[in-house]
Amino acid sequence: MRKNIVIITTFILIFMSIISSITCTAQNVPIEPYEIWITMDQEFIKGNTTKEIVITNNKDKNINFTWYIENPSPASRRQNRTNITDLSWVDIEPKWYNASPGDKAYFYIYLKIPENGENLNQSWEVWATFRLGSEGIFNWVHSIRVYIDTPKNMSVIKNQIIDQNIIIFLIIITAIIAIIIIFFYKKKKT
Repeated sequence: MRKNIVIITTFILIFMSIISSITCTAQNVPIEPYEIWITMDQEFIKGNTTKEIVITNNKDKNINFTWYIENPSPASRRQNRTNITDLSWVDIEPKWYNASPGDKAYFYIYLKIPENGENLNQSWEVWATFRLGSEGIFNWVHSIRVYIDTPKNMSVIKNQIIDQNIIIFLIIITAIIAIIIIFFYKKKKT
């Protein structure tokens, strides 16, 4: 019995000393905004959305900020939102930032969503999750909700298909005219 009490007491003391020695440098680092809305009314946004995320290093040492994109769990996701089909469609630049004390890190959201009927009229939610560099065994993270609303109708995609068809038609007509000119030029020479 006494042996068990000594073991339990030793375990508790070791556990408490480990917990008390942990220091986390990135706790309470300000990140703005908490939520971002990206709405595409007429066409899909390709590339930089101009949506900005700002992280301020209010600590007295350098902090390395890194990020990843994730889908929220169904319980955490906002009502009337779904998970995006492919997380690679959302990117953030820069990939990481090493902020000095008092420095601000600026991150921008980029999109590369395929323009097809399946991606029309979607209301997605993804999380831009930032790792806020730390010491000890904890790595603090902070997630920003990113809401992406795609165009509602097919007119955007239909117009792009029509534009592509016109270009193909013009290329074919130009090729036929060029072949006819070459044919008559060679016939005239002989």
